[in-house]
Amino acid sequence: MSARKAGLDIAKYIPEISRIKDRSIREKTSKVWSALWSESKYARLEDLTVNTSTKYPHIVHNRSVVVMAIEVAETVMKFHKAKIDMDVLISSAILQDASKLVETEPDGKGGTRKSELGGRFQHAFYSAHMALEAGLPMQIAENIMEHTFDNSSYPKSLEAKILFYVDQVDMAALGLDRWKKTGAVYR
Repeated sequence: MSARKAGLDIAKYIPEISRIKDRSIREKTSKVWSALWSESKYARLEDLTVNTSTKYPHIVHNRSVVVMAIEVAETVMKFHKAKIDMDVLISSAILQDASKLVETEPDGKGGTRKSELGGRFQHAFYSAHMALEAGLPMQIAENIMEHTFDNSSYPKSLEAKILFYVDQVDMAALGLDRWKKTGAVYR
C-alpha cells in the first residue's frame, strides 16, 4: 500500500450518506472510505474503474447502486410493509465496492490492474474487514461480503438481497454483468 494521503469526503461523491440517520454509522461509513482512499495508489477517485477491463468510473456505479438500493427498499416497504434497516442498507451500499480502492491500482498506462491484495483475496473482503475494524455492525460487513458473486453464500438478509440484485442490475446496464441462466436453484 502507498504512503498515507489526505482523507476523502465521500459525501461529496455519494451525498446519500446523509440519509443514514444514525450518526455513528454515518461517520464510521465515511471513515472506512477515507481510510481505504488513504491506502490506495490512486491520485484521483475518478481514475478508479468499475473493473480492470473497462475505463468506466467506479464512483458513478457506486452511487447508482446506493440510489437504486434506497429506491427498491422504499418500494418494498411501501407495497409489502417489509421492515428494512435503511441505515444498514445505505452504509452497506456505500461500502460494497469501496475496497476496489486497494484491490486494484493504476497500471501506469492509463488503466488499472489487480493489486497484490486484489489478486489474493475475494472482492469485498477488505471493505468488510475495515467496516468491522471501524466498529460498524456485523450485518453491514456481512452484506458487503454477500453482495458479490465471488462470495460462497447467497445473501441472507433482505438488505443484502437488495444490494446483491441492484449491483448486478447496474453492472448489466454497463454491459458488464455475469448473469448466466443455468439449471441451478438457489435456496
